[in-house]
Amino acid sequence: MQDPTDLSGLWFGWYTYPHMVEKVEFTAWITTTGTVVTGTTLEPNTFAHPDLGELSAELKGTLHDQSVLFEKRYLPVPGTHTLPIVYSGTLTSNGDHMAGQWILESGSGLFELSRLRAANDAANLTARFSITPENDQA
Repeated sequence: MQDPTDLSGLWFGWYTYPHMVEKVEFTAWITTTGTVVTGTTLEPNTFAHPDLGELSAELKGTLHDQSVLFEKRYLPVPGTHTLPIVYSGTLTSNGDHMAGQWILESGSGLFELSRLRAANDAANLTARFSITPENDQA
């Protein structure tokens, strides 16, 4: 059984905006070293320059008991901001799910993330977010 305080791995979840009903799905690759949480996220573009299909951000924060607190900062691309988005959540006892709230000076919303453990979960996620030639901007 994996240590529930080691959040390292691939996570999949969603967040909400205060003015939207739809959830924005995103992935996070998280690493923990002791109580330090770092990582990156990938999500569909919902606010930046319309030519961008996806946005990436860096995570940095802490884990204390079952409380997770981290800042998310988008990588600089046209239309993104550099303000930190503070995520504050609670981790389940087995360490496979976290839920809470994100806060930015202009608003807040909810989020949930679940760890992907099974190879089947990872395969489904890869298929869902794979880049095809017609939507690859590179």
